Amino acid sequence: MSSQHEETVDGVRFRMAKLGGVAGRELALRVMRMIGAAAASPNLDGATMLGALAQVTPSELDALADMLGKVSQMNVGDDRWVYLQRSAQDEHFAGRVKLQFGWLAAAVKFQLADFFG
Repeated sequence: MSSQHEETVDGVRFRMAKLGGVAGRELALRVMRMIGAAAASPNLDGATMLGALAQVTPSELDALADMLGKVSQMNVGDDRWVYLQRSAQDEHFAGRVKLQFGWLAAAVKFQLADFFG
């Protein structure tokens, strides 16, 4: 499995790198707490994950986005890439909530592919 991944979400390109082992384990535990029974679904897809994420608190979602933002980049045009730290998320996802949730779902799926696969 590659440690880097590029994915297009709603026409926007994202690059993601794998979290380290300890951070990956923490992410898996956070996601399991957030999406609960949906994680046991044999067909866990973006829509299922987004529906489950709708139940989490803002602070839980912030922690998830902060963790994934450190290893995710977004193409902001002219082949310029920015890491999705909180300030970049605030700037580049303004008025684009669907895109932000799409990125989160894609990043979680990439990070935990072997866990849910």
